[in-house]
Amino acid sequence: MRIIDFHVHIKGGDAYRREAKAEDIVKVMDRCGIEKSVVFSICLSSKEGNLKTYKEVKKFPDRLIGFATGMPSFDSIVIDEIKRAIFEYNFKGIKLHKGLHTLELYLTAPLIEKAIEFDIPCLIDCGGDFEVIKEIVEKYPEAKIVVAHLGGDNELIFEKFLDFARDKENLYFDTSYVKQTHLIGKAIKELGSKKLIFGTDGPLIPPEPEIEKINIWKLTDEEKEDIFYKNAEKILKLKKSESI
Repeated sequence: MRIIDFHVHIKGGDAYRREAKAEDIVKVMDRCGIEKSVVFSICLSSKEGNLKTYKEVKKFPDRLIGFATGMPSFDSIVIDEIKRAIFEYNFKGIKLHKGLHTLELYLTAPLIEKAIEFDIPCLIDCGGDFEVIKEIVEKYPEAKIVVAHLGGDNELIFEKFLDFARDKENLYFDTSYVKQTHLIGKAIKELGSKKLIFGTDGPLIPPEPEIEKINIWKLTDEEKEDIFYKNAEKILKLKKSESI
């Protein structure tokens, strides 16, 4: 079974702001049979975070896929850094995180518009804020949006995400570090396997339990391939030559 981990931190957002080296991430990937991981650095400025990610991705360019991080603001410097990350560093997406900065549309719009222009996905940790995602998706239906952690562990808010996502072609959810495992099963049942993308929130979170949170639902091989690999492969536009 091929696996892409869509949610891995070079620099994390935990209480200790831990940093991970590429060597340690790949060691974990090898242990669990993960082919590729999407990696990024948060809790830093756009320039510093993207440079840190780039230095680590360079060590294993066939295994690690860099995502740019941008701090939404009126400053054009942020957009310049996103362009640098995409065109010079060859990053494949953008990561936004509400816990670190505002996701108000008047500030995030320029970043979402660049993601549309460059045809790359945005991975958004919205901190359980349904309205933020709703506003972005309704304003930019052509944007490829991946909501981290199924949107959050609040089951009532999760129901709102489910209802909203049914007919939104470009809205996906990653399964990383979902504490209420039954929500993953419900999302698969209600939305189908083509809406979910596997992630771990690693390397602090070990992949093994996150993998089992998918396998426990006794899915078909095709459904597993969607969640573990094909959906990510599609929105990242990976070429056959980039597969291991």
